[in-house]
Amino acid sequence: VLAEETGTKILTLSPLEGISKSEQAKNTSYFDKMQENLASLKEALECT
Repeated sequence: VLAEETGTKILTLSPLEGISKSEQAKNTSYFDKMQENLASLKEALECT
């Protein structure tokens, strides 16, 4: 509700506790998850 009212986007971060079975099937690595978190943080902070 808050995101809708403020016109903002909800971004998620992985806690990096582990790789799920579906991520393993896609050959997703710990490093890939870290890169996804970094991309979300850059977007949230409006960095390039």
